Amino acid sequence: MGEFTGEPTRRMFLLLEHVMAADGDESNAVAVGFLDTLLNAWTKGFDLEAAWRSVGPASRARCRAWNAAMGVQTPAWMREVPPPRRAARLAAALRWTPTR
Repeated sequence: MGEFTGEPTRRMFLLLEHVMAADGDESNAVAVGFLDTLLNAWTKGFDLEAAWRSVGPASRARCRAWNAAMGVQTPAWMREVPPPRRAARLAAALRWTPTR
């Protein structure tokens, strides 16, 4: 899966969060096609903690719910809420609408 670092990672997770927050067919595709795959890689040793700060609230909630459904213990770093300043930036970024 490579490394998730820097600005490209932040933008990717912002776009994924935008889709997840819409809660439609596309969010199901992101959840199953990306987030669940990401969690599966994490259970096999991928360092998800390094990228977790870029993961938005709807995506985080999905990851925690998937862990619970699969019987995987969610570590403390996955349960932490982003600092308010980061949450405000994320909320502002989510108001952005991608063009097609």
